[in-house]
Amino acid sequence: MSHIVFRCFIVLLLLLPAGAEAVMELSVNPGSVSMDVIVGGTVSRALTISNTGPMVHSYSLMTIPTQVLPDLKSYYRFNGELEDLVGVGTAGNANASYAADRNDNAQSALSFNGTSALQTDDPGLENTFSVSFWASPDNSGTPIAQGYYSYGLNTSYLLGPDWGGTGIRAGFGIALIKEGIMLIEHAHGYMPCLLSYSANLTGWHHYTVVFQNHHPTLYIDGLMVATGLVSQRQITYLSGTYGAFIYGSYAGRLDDLCIFNSALTSDQALALCQYTEGSRYSFQSAYGSVESGQQTVAALMMTDSSLPVGSYNDVLTLCQRGPAPEYIQIPVSLDVVAFGPMAPQNVSVSKLADGDIRLQWNPVTQNTNGEPISIGHYTIYASPATYPLPGYQVLGSSSDTWYVIDGDLLAGDRWFFYVKAESGMAGD
Repeated sequence: MSHIVFRCFIVLLLLLPAGAEAVMELSVNPGSVSMDVIVGGTVSRALTISNTGPMVHSYSLMTIPTQVLPDLKSYYRFNGELEDLVGVGTAGNANASYAADRNDNAQSALSFNGTSALQTDDPGLENTFSVSFWASPDNSGTPIAQGYYSYGLNTSYLLGPDWGGTGIRAGFGIALIKEGIMLIEHAHGYMPCLLSYSANLTGWHHYTVVFQNHHPTLYIDGLMVATGLVSQRQITYLSGTYGAFIYGSYAGRLDDLCIFNSALTSDQALALCQYTEGSRYSFQSAYGSVESGQQTVAALMMTDSSLPVGSYNDVLTLCQRGPAPEYIQIPVSLDVVAFGPMAPQNVSVSKLADGDIRLQWNPVTQNTNGEPISIGHYTIYASPATYPLPGYQVLGSSSDTWYVIDGDLLAGDRWFFYVKAESGMAGD
């Protein structure tokens, strides 16, 4: 039995892109969840996602600064998957592998070896857009000088600039080496370096590239460091191939790639760099789909067991994915405490005459420090196999020391149950 306890509350707030009509047909339950966890421990909570609309909806659960949600077009998290958590696409992978991210979380960033590539869906963005990402380059070299005649023919392209043709268009790309970063356009007989910034970029850094009014602006680690030359083409469009490029390929790691259909502000660039809440939580699963009139259960997991005692107020996001995504914010109150309720003891399971299942246990009267404690309720979980707790389904809660489960809800011959003592009343 776990000694981890938590109270939960969720406050729902609908965010809509400017000019969009409200079409959010997904909802999340419970309506209120807050978490208490003993220092050094972790905790999970089931979230039920329901679809009240007439058609299937794709969803994702993610952690990202709320300041950037209205203009977020694509988000590739790279935590073991290539899903766009905002759109409905999946990036194509040519031999890129997974590696540790900046927080040393395994399989949580994408690694390029100089020949591998990642192809995203066509961003479809022209003249006004932003790209944000974390990167750690492996290649060294000499940065290309900034200038209309400084052609970017041999460098390390994190984002290869498409060939825009012979007319008024140019593709936009990003080259990154340990010694600097370059922003380059590409069309027929035209490949200028609109911005070149030299610095020691060894290791992980956060980058935000903003293109507006026909010229780029560069932020590194949340601070604006340079603005570039004005484009000589009428249309500059964002390219979509990362890693391998004919004029030089990238070697290194990439993480948390975000694409925006707006010019981010300095405050938004700083928020993306400084955001730390994402390292505290994960989801199982983080994305999926829900049929009309149906629901699915995902687990929210607090995974950072190194947090010191204290209170943390975070915001998670449920995204209804698609061309015009809709969002629900899920504020989470997390309290890391020194002591919590003991686990219930002497849990018994019996089958009633009508086929229902009765659980019973001794009351919890002490915390893990041996001090008296008053229990608000007990939460009951069930699973057909001995999964870790996130794989268990929440059946309900009881303010007594017993709980009856409808036998019709449990298909199969074998079930495992988990009872947790919790502070606060059920539903608080």
